[in-house]
Amino acid sequence: MKMIKYTKCLAVLALVAGLITSCEKVKSPDPLNNAGQTVVKLIDGGQPGIRKFAIDFVPTPTNLTLADLRRDVSNNAELNRTMNVTIIDDTAAFRAYNVSSGAGLIYLPAAFYTIKPATPKTGGIGGRFNIVMNPGEFAKPIDIVIPNATVLDPSSKYGLAFTIISADADGVISFNRTVVVEIGAKNNYDGEYNLRGFHNRPGFQFIFDQTIHMITTGANSVIFYWPAAGSIGHPIQTPTGVSWYGPTVAPHVVFDPSTNLVTNVFNNASGPVIDIFTGTNSGQGRFIPSTKAMFVYWRYNMNNDRAFMDTLTYIGPR
Repeated sequence: MKMIKYTKCLAVLALVAGLITSCEKVKSPDPLNNAGQTVVKLIDGGQPGIRKFAIDFVPTPTNLTLADLRRDVSNNAELNRTMNVTIIDDTAAFRAYNVSSGAGLIYLPAAFYTIKPATPKTGGIGGRFNIVMNPGEFAKPIDIVIPNATVLDPSSKYGLAFTIISADADGVISFNRTVVVEIGAKNNYDGEYNLRGFHNRPGFQFIFDQTIHMITTGANSVIFYWPAAGSIGHPIQTPTGVSWYGPTVAPHVVFDPSTNLVTNVFNNASGPVIDIFTGTNSGQGRFIPSTKAMFVYWRYNMNNDRAFMDTLTYIGPR
């Protein structure tokens, strides 16, 4: 009986070792010892697979690898063949994903980015990438450069889709042939938060507890967006339940990027004046990078009896 148990343990260890080895094969085009054909795929691909990028909302160039083409070869001779692969800018897959997921992606305008020359594209929207994998090459990325991410609307998400449609040199196209890319421009303060706070207006002095989004509006600024209302704005607690003043009271919060202290809180021009509150129960507005916690003290109409003391606990990316 002990020998049977010992044999079973060895079998389990062998299985684990095999799994570890198989996981490592993405990193290296180890030949398959003539055991199969050359398989062509996109890393993270599927029907479709999804890749997500959150890029800094800055006016300096951002480099992104949107799609990562691989060929898994059957032997060294196959690796040393030239292979031509065609990948399309798959607008149909993009639309289908948008409908099925409800992601609300905006097709990334061609004017917002440039394609690196190693994977040239012919045609505009729906065009083709004609990729040459030279002898010894097992990977080829589709790289782009976004020269200035501030042209993106930080409240929106952008996207593209890629699908392998052909490969010569006896290549077999994998199930992992399509990838949809999501791109959003966000700063370090952007995200989904639990908002707990206190409004000191007489008759409305209640604790509120809501989920809020802090949405990038600049390199170091965010605005309150209340998902329950589907709009920019800030919730309040009333004697009869949670409410708000509407989208015209939507504080923007500005941070000093070197200290992460709040340097300004202001409103859109169409609403009442909003500024930093320094009265009773206030404190130093700030952001704590290690936990992404945020503290904001603000008032409207320059009235110390119309102030909010907000504590925001980071939940995750929005």
